[in-house]
Amino acid sequence: MLRDGVIPNEHTYPLVLKALSRSQNKNPDQIHAQISKVGFDNDSFVQNSLVAAYAKAGHLGSARKLFDGIRNGDFISWTAMVHGYMDNDRPVDGLILFAKMRSVGVEIDEVTIVSVLKGAAMVGDIWLGKCIHGFYVECGRVKWDAYVGSALVDMYAKCGHCDDARRLFEEMPCRNVVSWSALIAGYARCNEFIDALSFFRDVLVKGMKPNQWDEAADLRMTMKGRSVEKTRGCSWIGVTGAIHEFVAFGESHSESKNIYETLDGLTKLIKLEGYVPDSHQVLFEMDAG
Repeated sequence: MLRDGVIPNEHTYPLVLKALSRSQNKNPDQIHAQISKVGFDNDSFVQNSLVAAYAKAGHLGSARKLFDGIRNGDFISWTAMVHGYMDNDRPVDGLILFAKMRSVGVEIDEVTIVSVLKGAAMVGDIWLGKCIHGFYVECGRVKWDAYVGSALVDMYAKCGHCDDARRLFEEMPCRNVVSWSALIAGYARCNEFIDALSFFRDVLVKGMKPNQWDEAADLRMTMKGRSVEKTRGCSWIGVTGAIHEFVAFGESHSESKNIYETLDGLTKLIKLEGYVPDSHQVLFEMDAG
């Protein structure tokens, strides 16, 4: 486009920034410099796109600086910043910003609520999650779609309220594979392994394709053969007021045996049902690296 002498406008840059966020090099500095050069850095659509792009790239300092500089920020810029905090494991900052968002009367939509419920789940705040559920979802202030419903199921389960998660799941007006995955993962976290396996079988019986089941053993063998090493993953969840830490392949947790038995059961169930995950993209990215 630039080589052909076509000059970008204020509608071009948001599309470029969105494409950039999906690429390997997510740093928007160069695009930002071009935007400033042509004078579109005061356009509201471009500003919102820049905030989202910096947040998705993990550059929260730059995103917040831009956000604070927007004079009349709308719900898009506020939601982009809240979402950025949640996606970069800073839920407290995201929830504080959401409280400020409410106090200044900015519109709250479904995307905002999904991010806030994620934050409530991350910090294990069931009280906040229930408040969001009652005030925004049950009262009809936001649409109860599959994604809001899935976020609610995930929040209740991660806070250790699996019965509430299942009740909510059964009441959902529409469900998708994300909803089922949230319920299955929730019951596994609550040590309800038999129910988790039963729900997983229901997913397969209904003909839905699981969304995050990988050929872990084959991929690990491929990685090992190519001398690819990955830092062991670590996560924390809050259940009934207690914080549990999990490290990949770790055995320090008191329920490690049951957890690994459940994972082995899921792997065998997947193979029995004939599911073959697509790992070509993973291997392609390894080749590209």
